[in-house]
Amino acid sequence: MARILDIDYYVPPDKITNEFLSEKFPKWTPKRIFDKTGIKERGRAAENVTAGDLAISAAEKLFNSSKLKRGSIDMLVFVTQTPNQCLPSTSCEIHAELGLNEECGTFDVNQGCSGYIYGLNIATSLIDSG
Repeated sequence: MARILDIDYYVPPDKITNEFLSEKFPKWTPKRIFDKTGIKERGRAAENVTAGDLAISAAEKLFNSSKLKRGSIDMLVFVTQTPNQCLPSTSCEIHAELGLNEECGTFDVNQGCSGYIYGLNIATSLIDSG
């Protein structure tokens, strides 16, 4: 049975606030932005930081804070709407950077908001099918 054993994240240190967005879009006040989105501030990646870089940072943080071992990973599913490029897939770059086993498969899933649910469903299906 598939289950989540641990989870982690990485948010870049630079922030984009609702005040900043309100300056760019004067019809939207910071309060209106918050009421609409429920978000007060967002992490902002530096210009040269990719979605793959953010995933690597999150994975490294997870490896350092949990008992999860790199060698125990059988499949890497990378879900993003902003891949580093079309080919090679960003998941292959993440795989190499993390030093995962050669036997570990990888693929990208191009999804936006619903991507987390799609990724969980795919991972669950792979695990449950053995």
